[in-house]
Amino acid sequence: MEYLLGLGSNLGDRYRHLVDALVDLKSLGIVQSVASIYLTPPLISSDYHGPTPNSYLNTACVLKSELEPVELLKKLLAIENNHGRVRNPQQRWLSRTLDIDILGELGGLMIDCQELKVPHPELSRRDFVLNPLSEIAPNFSILDPMSPKHRLTVIQMLLSLRSSIR
Repeated sequence: MEYLLGLGSNLGDRYRHLVDALVDLKSLGIVQSVASIYLTPPLISSDYHGPTPNSYLNTACVLKSELEPVELLKKLLAIENNHGRVRNPQQRWLSRTLDIDILGELGGLMIDCQELKVPHPELSRRDFVLNPLSEIAPNFSILDPMSPKHRLTVIQMLLSLRSSIR
């Protein structure tokens, strides 16, 4: 399978975390392509009252792997943990040394189970993953959340998001 992965970091040596994670991913399969690294502001929940988090460095890659999706997810979580990722179920939007998400699968695989949803349910609303994805998989498409009979490509989602921000 060819997975689209999103990677981000906003704690510590952000660049080093991303580069090292890309090296770590080679143990799970073949990293076929990697997008540029983007500097993006953090998402801040309306109920967050702490200090302003650091900006993120984000990228995306295509990983060809024989691992099944849930098994891949477990391995990605282990890589995050090895990079010092701390999770707090009460605070979803915490800063992190490393975050790796399965954004989609180039063959069109769809999963909707408790531990994993593919494509990522927030994909169409997150420019910090759409920007890097537009470099490596511009024609990857998902069902349009507003009109499930239609599909939207990464480029279409990005253009729609940009026009809604204006």
